[in-house]
Amino acid sequence: MSCQTKAEVKDDVLLIENNLLKAEIKLSPFFLLNSLQDKRTGSVVKGSEAILTIDRNVFSLNKEGNSSLISREIVDVAELYSEPGKEISLVYKLSTRHGELTLVRRVTVFDNSAAVRWYDSFESDNCFSGLYYSDLGSVVLDYQSAPYCVNYFSCSDQSNHRLSEFKAECKNQAGIMVLPRVDAVGGSGDAGIFVYKEGPMPDCQPIKGDYDFVWDAARKTVNAVGLGFDSIFANQPRRANGVVIGFLEDAASLAGLHRYQKCRYKCDVQKHIDILTNSWPAFRHNVNEERILAEVENAYASGVDTVFIDDGWFETFMGDFDTKKFPNLLTPIQKRAKELGINVGIWMNPLGMDTSLVIAKEWDGAECHDTITEGNNWNYVARSNDFAPVEFRNLGGGRGYHGVDLCNSEYYNHIKNKVIAMYTDFSIRHFKFDLYQLHKFNTLLGDANIHYEMYRQLLHDLKIAIPDMIISMDVTRRNRPNFDFGLDYGRLFVENRGRDEKDQRYYQPYLTLRNLWSVIKYAPANKLEIEMMPQIEDKEYDLSYILGTTLFGNPLYWGALCEMSADKQKIMKEFYSILAPHRKEILDGLVFTAGDMPDLGNCSAIVSVSSEFPNKLEGYIGLYNNGAADRTTVIKSVLDNYDLEFVSVVGSGLEASSAGITANFASDFEFQLYSFSAK
Repeated sequence: MSCQTKAEVKDDVLLIENNLLKAEIKLSPFFLLNSLQDKRTGSVVKGSEAILTIDRNVFSLNKEGNSSLISREIVDVAELYSEPGKEISLVYKLSTRHGELTLVRRVTVFDNSAAVRWYDSFESDNCFSGLYYSDLGSVVLDYQSAPYCVNYFSCSDQSNHRLSEFKAECKNQAGIMVLPRVDAVGGSGDAGIFVYKEGPMPDCQPIKGDYDFVWDAARKTVNAVGLGFDSIFANQPRRANGVVIGFLEDAASLAGLHRYQKCRYKCDVQKHIDILTNSWPAFRHNVNEERILAEVENAYASGVDTVFIDDGWFETFMGDFDTKKFPNLLTPIQKRAKELGINVGIWMNPLGMDTSLVIAKEWDGAECHDTITEGNNWNYVARSNDFAPVEFRNLGGGRGYHGVDLCNSEYYNHIKNKVIAMYTDFSIRHFKFDLYQLHKFNTLLGDANIHYEMYRQLLHDLKIAIPDMIISMDVTRRNRPNFDFGLDYGRLFVENRGRDEKDQRYYQPYLTLRNLWSVIKYAPANKLEIEMMPQIEDKEYDLSYILGTTLFGNPLYWGALCEMSADKQKIMKEFYSILAPHRKEILDGLVFTAGDMPDLGNCSAIVSVSSEFPNKLEGYIGLYNNGAADRTTVIKSVLDNYDLEFVSVVGSGLEASSAGITANFASDFEFQLYSFSAK
């Protein structure tokens, strides 16, 4: 694969350029953006000084003449960008009165993206502390417009409101800061800036700070802060949170952010788009061979691609298969699934083990030894500095599990090999990882940041062993690595609603749509799984409306397919058959929100356009009536002011002009889908 992005070093300046971006980075005494230019509009921004705090000392790394503080070298210069997405490594040596610290900054610019990304790693022979609020990156913006912040509430078990957008203050807890440029030469269509903090959502960070961005209105500077750790221990490498600075292209669509994400979180859409089902709400732990075989048959009848076996398949928690439930293991299930062209996925908790096992007991015999004089040969349990388990979960019936320690190399290899065996023995490449709470893992073997990185390493090793692996990263609880490196290894399992509790989480399809609509405003749509319940008998909801609410992600049937009538299964299969020629293009495009955020009583829309937008005007628009009394509404979207031709895929009633789109609905809850192209 050829690489469009080129890089070279001239006069101690790193020059990186592709078709959309030109970056000039001064390398000495420390990394500084001389300029970052959007080649489409000519918009230019620059970086500001980098601040590093160590042991109560504040270092401004960009001050000239600070040779006693810093030296640097560049590696891989001769082969800069010999392949797409290659990292350029910049090695800096920091000398302080407490010892020497090595900082390696790894820089990436992706083809077809107007953004630059970097992350740092630290290592020393000495111990340092007080580093947390050091800078990840900074930028100076001479804009008249005020920035705003974006955050996600990740615990979808507690709310159906994902998205938070708010005006930037001096200090902000957020994952992204957006600075729309409305005063640029050429008008409001010029590029604004986004600053994205990797590991970004504050409620998911294993070690949390009080703020992630600092906005100095007087100096017009934005600083992304928070390394993700506070201390460095001797000979223990640390990886900091990353940062991305890029151009929006325009404030309305945020196309530049979506274009960056498409390049950053690559996936083979043809292989990695699914219609999934998970029977947990119906079967709970009572899964068995007969039931899953029936689900495979029903999946074929319903147009579903992947059947998940959730919690309950093992004899002891995360142990071997329960042979009373699965006497033939997965062999007959996989045989029949392969005949029907169905994938089988399986649920796992990589950080839990049954308390009945000796290797996962709180009291395992190590207490017979004196910790000071003899040392204790602890088992796999993740233990605090008080030697107690950091996590315990009661499973009922006298059973439970302890959190286990990925920093224990023996356990690390155990769980890695267990997941790989699912692939080698039963051809499983779909996994759902659930339950773990990484913020609790401040253990004898490493703090939460170290465990966060061990989890990243586990996923990396699994991906090498299982090239087509897709992990559903559960976002129903906090303190998980969501909206970050999880997107490199699979998809976000976004929304998890049941129907047996009449609270704010009670399933309604317009709430599902709101979850999806909210997340895709700033996150890649093809990396999301969103749940639906076509089995419900609520008469006001047309089946195509329920199915349509998940179309711009990966639909996940939440329940047992056997709960749905044969008539509904037939309609569902026909619906997906109609959409089959279009789904790849929909999820391979840039996906934008349109209309109002979905809620009961309004209308909303989602648009997918070609990744070559605006040079190539083609794609799809989905229209939704969410119970609005007025069935005619004008939808404002990124398509406004373009002269387009629309063709119906599902439904009819759209009227379009260069002034906008008018949707006409025939019922209170309705989904329509149209393809469009330039006239």
